[in-house]
Amino acid sequence: MSETFPTIFKLLKPKFIKNVFDLHILSSLYSRASRYFRTERMRRAFSFGSMYLGSSPFDCLGTYS
Repeated sequence: MSETFPTIFKLLKPKFIKNVFDLHILSSLYSRASRYFRTERMRRAFSFGSMYLGSSPFDCLGTYS
């Protein structure tokens, strides 16, 4: 679902606020990968994309996942 937010008050909709928690804004990308992959090799492979942003997988927000 794609929706624009022309005003700040549109962000306060209950549906949007509920979905914000699904973005994993408080965890790192590496910790998100750790939830799905057991081996270190797979975790590194799936968190490698954050380096294109110029960030470490340990510092990059889980939102990027």
